[in-house]
Amino acid sequence: MEGAEPSSRLPRGAMAVVAIGLLATLAAHLLTNTDLATGERIDWEASADLPDSAPDGLGDGEVRITGAEIDSTRDNNSGYRIFRIIGSLEIDPGSVQRRIDADCTTEVPDGVIIARTPGRRASFPQPSEDLAAQEVPEIVILRFNAKGSDTNGVELTDAFESYTNTADALVEWSAYRQGRHTWEYVFKGGGDGGPLRARFASMWRTTTTDPAATITCRVTEARGPTATATTRGGLG
Repeated sequence: MEGAEPSSRLPRGAMAVVAIGLLATLAAHLLTNTDLATGERIDWEASADLPDSAPDGLGDGEVRITGAEIDSTRDNNSGYRIFRIIGSLEIDPGSVQRRIDADCTTEVPDGVIIARTPGRRASFPQPSEDLAAQEVPEIVILRFNAKGSDTNGVELTDAFESYTNTADALVEWSAYRQGRHTWEYVFKGGGDGGPLRARFASMWRTTTTDPAATITCRVTEARGPTATATTRGGLG
């Protein structure tokens, strides 16, 4: 009607988008905040370093896996324990200035299953279009019965405090496969004269099988060669 005051109410569609965004933010906070969880933090009781991989050439640069480690909790009352595999892919791109693709796979023995948060696989980083902006949770809440609760937390920022050192990277997950988890990286701009790093962690649940893992990373230059780095080890 002519002369009527414009409505100050948000359109229903905009309100729905806002509500969905708030729910997603709350869900992410719940998964990684022990103040909102009913359980307690579980400490890592045993650790072992995995050897750095041998370097593999990538043009006039090279690729290797460094800083890999296995950490394990003690058994719960049902004989289950959680173990964590961490590692860092290090890429020296040499003179390459174009896109670099990489994938890193953690593979565990038969009988071991991936641990879960209340919402998804307990693997970090999560899929992201801006890897540098994704925060590493201090505590990860897992579906794991201990201390009288079905959900308890394990620490992650004791391993690393950022996922990458470059502002131009993204990451996705490969489709689920029993006993393995794969991160798929894209470094859009290639190198800037220094090494690129991508740090990752996955958490697993086991009973009779000793914690162990193989980590394999493959790195490919756009229209160029592929390099492969591998390390393995375990807790006896």
